[in-house]
Amino acid sequence: MPTSPAKRLILLYALLTAVTYPYAAIAGELDYPGFGETVFSLVVYGAIIFGLWRGSGVAWGFAAVLGVLALISLWLVALGFGPTLVVLLGVTLAQLVILFTPSVRAHAF
Repeated sequence: MPTSPAKRLILLYALLTAVTYPYAAIAGELDYPGFGETVFSLVVYGAIIFGLWRGSGVAWGFAAVLGVLALISLWLVALGFGPTLVVLLGVTLAQLVILFTPSVRAHAF
């Protein structure tokens, strides 16, 4: 386990990201993407998490933009209020809170 608070939070960010993939696959209200889109998403988030771990401000920026875009897409998709919306909204907000903590921002910049 890393001793740096920022790296522990980045691990939590990675765990939250990993949880959304199986949840999206089993959630009945979502149209799960195909294999190619899923692999692309995993590569992008893998690169972001690797960059955050290494202290990249660019990776932090991409992660923040993707988090904000995820919130906007949840609003535009207009899911009915239910467990799927609550989980995805909670995960996205938790990821943004992690990114904007002082220790993760200081680690990235």
